[in-house]
Amino acid sequence: MIGLRAAESPNRIRGIHSSGGYLTKNAKKWGYRSARPIYDWQDGDVWKAIADNDWDYASCYDVMTRFGVGRRNMRVAPPTQRAAQLQILTIFSQTHPRWFDRVADRCPGVREAVRFGRVAMEPQRQLGEPWSETYQRECVDKAPAWVADRCRMAAKLLVDRHRGHSSQPFPEARQCVRCGVLGSWMRLSKDLYMGDPFSFAVNELPQVEPEFFRPGAGTWGGGKASWG
Repeated sequence: MIGLRAAESPNRIRGIHSSGGYLTKNAKKWGYRSARPIYDWQDGDVWKAIADNDWDYASCYDVMTRFGVGRRNMRVAPPTQRAAQLQILTIFSQTHPRWFDRVADRCPGVREAVRFGRVAMEPQRQLGEPWSETYQRECVDKAPAWVADRCRMAAKLLVDRHRGHSSQPFPEARQCVRCGVLGSWMRLSKDLYMGDPFSFAVNELPQVEPEFFRPGAGTWGGGKASWG
């Protein structure tokens, strides 16, 4: 049983619709299927259940509430995993300064992100420049080798896929509906700028092993990272 809710993202809504209900469509190993019993709950329903049943919860939600973070933006996850964490990371740099110092020492670039915001985490498009040129310059030419390699693979994969159903060039900014979320150079530039090491944006890319970033950290054991 998992706590997935359709209100959290369009992809989760589509997942619920495609499976036809709260149970996943296809059985996994040993014949089991995952159940999503709170798939139709809103944010308020979650907090009402916590209050009504006197359930315990992470105190960091109280910190986020005091700093004005809306319910939809509250999340507890690895703080440097995705750009969406930046608001929370900025708050905790103030509330937990010693912890933040340790994070910044381990993850170069965190201080710049907190100081300058998303501008430090996204490609900078020049005036009048097409997004395809921004992608080539920011995500390939100027990027670290491991990021550039992944961006080349992602671009080839998505452009080839687009050619399979359209005679038009891969879109610059207005996404191709059939290509989905990554159906434009603009979205590809923003989502691949930092290398997408966990393959959140492009699932077909291999995840980067922990060993690559920190010798001695190990590998995923031939598979992919699990967040369960």
